[in-house]
Amino acid sequence: MVTSMEHQGNHNWATKGPQYLALPRAAKQETIWHQVTADSQSGQWHSGRHFEVEPRAAFDEQGDEFDCRVKTFHCVGNTAKCTWVSLGDHQYTGMFKGGDSGFIRLSSTATPDNQTQHMSPGFGLKLLRDGIDSGNILTQYSLDGQNSLNFFENSLSNNIEPSVAPAILEGLSHFATETDFPWSMGLSDFASYTQDGVQEEQPVFPWKLRFEPATQYVNPIEDPSTFDLQETLKQLPAGQTLYRVFALDKPTQLGGTESLIGEIKMDTQLVTSQWADEHMFFKHQRKDDDMRQHPEWQPFAPTLMAGMVSRIRAAVSGKVPMCPYASLMMKGAGKTKQQVENKPSVCPFAAIFKRA
Repeated sequence: MVTSMEHQGNHNWATKGPQYLALPRAAKQETIWHQVTADSQSGQWHSGRHFEVEPRAAFDEQGDEFDCRVKTFHCVGNTAKCTWVSLGDHQYTGMFKGGDSGFIRLSSTATPDNQTQHMSPGFGLKLLRDGIDSGNILTQYSLDGQNSLNFFENSLSNNIEPSVAPAILEGLSHFATETDFPWSMGLSDFASYTQDGVQEEQPVFPWKLRFEPATQYVNPIEDPSTFDLQETLKQLPAGQTLYRVFALDKPTQLGGTESLIGEIKMDTQLVTSQWADEHMFFKHQRKDDDMRQHPEWQPFAPTLMAGMVSRIRAAVSGKVPMCPYASLMMKGAGKTKQQVENKPSVCPFAAIFKRA
């Protein structure tokens, strides 16, 4: 199992390490952009190799690149400089107040399927800070994807609904060793430091973010057979709002309300990049960190088991639960096999199976 955390001494890092982290954000942005634009060739798809990667590397590394491993999801994408513009009189702290030195990388979780017109859009957002590590947000529409090749068909979020697909559940089980909430990404670090590197005394962050695509970027697909996501994204003009940012202050079950708090503006075009695909790192934050500050939220964050339970519910929906020992009990009562199969179970655990 490979993790770049174990091999930092073997590489000449360009955008990580103490000297890099100590730089002002503008210098970091130019260093990263130089790497991004050095080679416009896209990287390779490495789907299915996530079990080769030590999961803690995604959560615990510092800096803006890795080298001793590969991206196993969102392998190929498009990257642009961006700005986070804060809107309204909201309560949120840290980078929610705004960031003028950032990057956004748009990609699909796996290769888009032109034949079925299926893709799974998401993005990584990185806002740089003076003298410390960057603030990062990872978003997705759904790990099940969407039946459309329009990347901007749906809003994206740091909290997504659980999937019932066996392959997805298997993949996420690899990361369950690091977080109890694999369907969500934390936001507390994003709120803990400003872009000037100043630590907030009392970080304030929302339960959930929703990124609504700006209408001018919606891209209808005329001929799915010739669709190329990277080439399509490269054509989008710079200098406009890419997403509007909405924050849900707390779970809806606790009376949460959503409000517009910002915009993401694309400062350059979305370029393809060998370095961004193979080396650019967007740090994941555990939702568990958020829960330590808001334990009242915990019952409303789905765990890995949420997807598994949903799958079980779908599998047994409408079926009469049969106790595995029912035949023995009925045989002792002098019943035939046919009578056993036609009689509802008296299993003491039947209610559990029925709820599932």
